[in-house]
Amino acid sequence: MSTIYWAPMPEHNTGLSEMSYRAPSRVLEDLNLDLFKNSGITKCPSFTNHLKNTFVIKSPLDIQLRNNDDTHQWEWSHPSEIVMVRDPHCKLFTLRVSYLFFTEDEDVKMEVRPCFYHLSEFIAKTALIGGDIHIPSFARATECAFILKPEYNNLKIHFNDPLFYVNFITKGSKVKLKKFDCTHEIRHIAAQTSAIKNSRSIASWPIEKYYSIFNQSGQGKKLLKLIKENLLD
Repeated sequence: MSTIYWAPMPEHNTGLSEMSYRAPSRVLEDLNLDLFKNSGITKCPSFTNHLKNTFVIKSPLDIQLRNNDDTHQWEWSHPSEIVMVRDPHCKLFTLRVSYLFFTEDEDVKMEVRPCFYHLSEFIAKTALIGGDIHIPSFARATECAFILKPEYNNLKIHFNDPLFYVNFITKGSKVKLKKFDCTHEIRHIAAQTSAIKNSRSIASWPIEKYYSIFNQSGQGKKLLKLIKENLLD
């Protein structure tokens, strides 16, 4: 079994408390499976294997995003920098609900996926920006980036609404999650990892280059030691 270490990592200027972050929960445990009991889908090994290491990330706040006059000026109800407007023309945003995931298991990769088995206004109105990362080789924050679909100019997200899935790809093993306290020193390593991209002024490197820089820095071993010293589970 692979151990995945995780922590809420709210930015200081978002006004969010770590205590309001929900622990990632297994999708198979979070879904109302009674809805499917007569379909036989929950007995399908392909379905259950597909989701065995998939967890849902939920919103730690209520927030409304709106554009009342059909311009490129957006506003939101939460008094902070919780929303980053990345491209107002195509309605690309980042909800800065940040988590840090890390593991010492070199065979683990993490995917960010849309919540295709949950229902909410956020899921109906947005297209999630997904991705995958080899988390033992790149300790950076995972946030919620999305495109608001063209026909919408407002969006309500409620506390505990599902935002996205994280799926851990392993060599067949099931994963367990352990929470740690995201100390200042751990935050610093994560910030420095994210800042590697600033080494390029125009085009980005292949992702393997970022992994190589991180691994050569020796910060992974330091980070793992700090995480184990600050476990909360």
